[in-house]
Amino acid sequence: MSNKKDDEKTQTNPTPPVDSSPQSQQTQPSGDISQHRRSHKKIVAVDTKRTSFMDNDGNWTGENVFDQVSLIGSGGFGEVWKVRHIYMHFTAAAKIIKSARSSMEQIQTEIATFKTMKHTNILSYLGTYRDKESVWIVM
Repeated sequence: MSNKKDDEKTQTNPTPPVDSSPQSQQTQPSGDISQHRRSHKKIVAVDTKRTSFMDNDGNWTGENVFDQVSLIGSGGFGEVWKVRHIYMHFTAAAKIIKSARSSMEQIQTEIATFKTMKHTNILSYLGTYRDKESVWIVM
């Protein structure tokens, strides 16, 4: 026959004591990858019908995604506007040239010139957007 006192001595406590310190309140990684994936914010897909894409030559295709913020200046060749990208929210300058006023050869020469200019006091060429009425040279 076993003694009750002997049984109590040999039994171990299956649960460790609870520590109420702030360090014990941190959650431990569970190792469950599905739980980890659920903890991240969902990324909303970009509507490709409403965006523009830049090709290797720096030409935007698709919808114009620039808002005209304010007129900076105008001249015989076109107007320069402060513009903001609708989705990426960067600010740039855009020289907007009416296609009817200038030949495409003149416009292409100006774009080629902007592409080669590299100076701290000159805006860098970012790309070109073309619609039915005008060409936008974005810097």
